[in-house]
Amino acid sequence: LSQPEEHLFSSLAGTSGVAVAVSGGSDSMALLRLVLEWRKLQIPQPTIVALTVDHGLRAASRDEAATVGKWCAALLIPHYILPWRGDKPKTGLQAKARIARYDLMANWCVSQAVPVLLTGHTADDQAETVAMRLRRTSSPQSLAGIWPEREWKGVQVLRPLLSCRREALRDYLTSINQPWIEDPSNVDLQFERVRVRQQLADQDISGLRQQASTSLALTLAQQATINQWMTAHGQIDNQGCVWLPRPAFETSSSGIKPGILKESIQRAGGSGAVAPDTLHKLSDWAHGRQNGRRTLGGALVMLRRDHILVAREAGRINRQPQIVPAEGQLLWDERFLVSAPAGSLVASGLVFNTGQRLNNVPFAVQLAMPHVKLADGRVILAEKNAGNGVSAIFCERKPK
Repeated sequence: LSQPEEHLFSSLAGTSGVAVAVSGGSDSMALLRLVLEWRKLQIPQPTIVALTVDHGLRAASRDEAATVGKWCAALLIPHYILPWRGDKPKTGLQAKARIARYDLMANWCVSQAVPVLLTGHTADDQAETVAMRLRRTSSPQSLAGIWPEREWKGVQVLRPLLSCRREALRDYLTSINQPWIEDPSNVDLQFERVRVRQQLADQDISGLRQQASTSLALTLAQQATINQWMTAHGQIDNQGCVWLPRPAFETSSSGIKPGILKESIQRAGGSGAVAPDTLHKLSDWAHGRQNGRRTLGGALVMLRRDHILVAREAGRINRQPQIVPAEGQLLWDERFLVSAPAGSLVASGLVFNTGQRLNNVPFAVQLAMPHVKLADGRVILAEKNAGNGVSAIFCERKPK
């Protein structure tokens, strides 16, 4: 068994709690057993919990999740099943299921104050991911494949098994008499990953893994440059808008302009993934143009004389009003912490209209701000000091 990424395990030192994503497959069961071995060496020992997402896509999925629960109970590990509810997408199923899976687990971790989530991605998963992306792109960010460390909704996601081969993990499980579940979708040829997996069988994957490592290093270096640019030039106002000075943007390197726009869109908009080719087109469109507006990733990009203004696109906000709970605070659209009397309704200006116009705030921006409807029917635009027991503080998103 190739050694797991020791630096990822060492970064867990002092962590109070760790959640392990356990589907029941060999990779995740091996991760769980290795984490238990790691915990024996820790003083004090952190809490370990197992999370299984039931996508509800197969009749057997619930029983499989229950089987994982029995294995966890035998290991004295608390186990929680997180169901993916609602209608399932007709297209792009695997990609959308992945987002739903991470959202469910991250939301659970946040609710239980568990800071770290571990997933069992392997060297084979990495090679398959890079092979698929090489068919479509040469972008270093895409070819970095599966990152060893990421953040998802404020939760640190670590993947300690990226240096381990899948077959070695199965040999390890066999040696300790730990069973696992074979997911039938892993041999379903309708999925591209399965077809690529069969093509890579018995092949040397070291080149694909090196491609991922090299691309990750390039991506991190470029991200550091983007961060420096945003710190020096980007500004975020109380309405949640990102302001980019046009002179600094237009004289910056063409290589970082798409990244600057992506960072701004994620902070103001709400999309976790924006296609690199689309960002390049947006960057080309913005350069040198006098005025205009475009939408992308839940954000509205507006060209002004001196600045590029990136704001939330009001039409992409859920129009279902949210109810302010008993404690009187609500995180609305993952952007504003709204304080209002319990039972009040919160929605965008497209749902509730006050007729109010803010000075020096574009109306499109105002529409994307929280509007509070009180029990007596009055509607108040929620600002820092809106009055009538209503206020709102912008909470900056962290790019995914």
